[in-house]
Amino acid sequence: MYGEYDTSFKQKITLSILHFAIIVYVIWLLFFYGVSSISELFGFPVKEGDLFRRELIIYLALIYYVRVLFADFTFLKRKMRWGEALTFALWLFIVYSTFSFTGGTNDEPVGNTEYAGIALYLFGSVINSVSECSRCMWKRKEENKGKLYTGGLFKLSRHINYFGDIILFLGFAMITRSVWSYVIPAAMFVLFVFVNIPMLDDYLRERYGDEYRDYSFRTKKFIPFVY
Repeated sequence: MYGEYDTSFKQKITLSILHFAIIVYVIWLLFFYGVSSISELFGFPVKEGDLFRRELIIYLALIYYVRVLFADFTFLKRKMRWGEALTFALWLFIVYSTFSFTGGTNDEPVGNTEYAGIALYLFGSVINSVSECSRCMWKRKEENKGKLYTGGLFKLSRHINYFGDIILFLGFAMITRSVWSYVIPAAMFVLFVFVNIPMLDDYLRERYGDEYRDYSFRTKKFIPFVY
């Protein structure tokens, strides 16, 4: 998928519609007894979670929806295949369902853990959006066509946008205050380290050659100052 450029309008529209449908599904789960209905169906009735926690979950899901919508139609220039669009929609369904069931049934009052989670969510969102935006603006300049972008937050990490996603979803998991929710950022970390990053590195190394090798030598791969 890297190195191929296309508007992929149909795929992006389909993903946006599916993402919106999942948001509606989350609203049903959290505020119209969806979680309890599904739980009772499978024989394990649950209690209704703290209202403020449930509100936080849907607010953050809506923020993420708007960010993904904007990024897909503004920053993403490469081709999006149907498999990628549908797989990402399935992943969103799993993520939102996990957070809705774990957080939506937690009746503990919201406290410092959740506020720290909100801070991490916003911090990760800023890292991802600012890095993507700065790269997009730089590449739009005619004199930078075909060049490797190594400025901005990408000075700290070659895949700083992925790092932002991990921070974002770690914060989201904290808001549920459930140990089970941490499976989501942990799974993302594994996928980034063993699938996405190696695949993207191979493409960038092939496209930019020594320029990318030099960049790799002086810049951490994923986590700033660490890895």
